[in-house]
Amino acid sequence: MNNEAKLAAIFPMLAETNVPIQELDIEVVARNSLLRSGIHTVAQLLQLSHTELVGLFPNRNLPFYSEIIYQLTCLAQPPKTAKIDDTYTVERLPDDFWRDAK
Repeated sequence: MNNEAKLAAIFPMLAETNVPIQELDIEVVARNSLLRSGIHTVAQLLQLSHTELVGLFPNRNLPFYSEIIYQLTCLAQPPKTAKIDDTYTVERLPDDFWRDAK
């Protein structure tokens, strides 16, 4: 992995996202480090390289880095929709449904 590549290259689908950093489910210390560094949105976060992101945390705390990458990955995934196959409709009731109702 190229450590100087911007995070936007890994998460291009989030490049225009104006989600505030406060909405990411990350440790308060990590969030505060980002905010103190002037990073207030996901779009701003994506302008950092891996090296720059790690450098924002006290003592180069890698769990914070991993947590942020995980949250970005979750944010980049499309939301799961309910499967129609998982629900019963009148047309799709099991054959023994009415027999058990007595």
